[in-house]
Amino acid sequence: MTSKKIRQAAFWTLLAALGLASLAFTKPAGGDSFEIYLDNQLLMQQYLFRDAATKTVNLPTPGNNKSLIVKYSHCGVAGKNRSISLKDAHSLLLKKYSYADAVDPKKGMVIPIKDIPSGVQVQLFYQSKELPDGKTLVYLDMKNDPATRVKVK
Repeated sequence: MTSKKIRQAAFWTLLAALGLASLAFTKPAGGDSFEIYLDNQLLMQQYLFRDAATKTVNLPTPGNNKSLIVKYSHCGVAGKNRSISLKDAHSLLLKKYSYADAVDPKKGMVIPIKDIPSGVQVQLFYQSKELPDGKTLVYLDMKNDPATRVKVK
């Protein structure tokens, strides 16, 4: 082989290696994420491409005027035909909330704390046109069990 061909082969090999190495340091493209607030205080944030486990959030006792606010983003885009359901431990529907389409994925979906049953663990279930089968985002615990508490950030 001539030295010119050796240099070309080395160049292309180096270029391919650098390209593959750069992929190792980037997060996957897209990915859904959500944030849950208690009024304006962030309780949790989860990226679904990275975090697989469904977490439990401890909530204050009902009867107050506080609200949960859920902000769900489909790869940076707000969902269409959005709904959030409260389900019991057997996935039976307790209450369903439907929300208007939003342009901004940061447009929150509000759930009054007083609507969440106390003394039991409830699933917060999200569904939209982009996620027709839906997903349990978090378990809401009104039992005040310190073992399941997620610290407020």
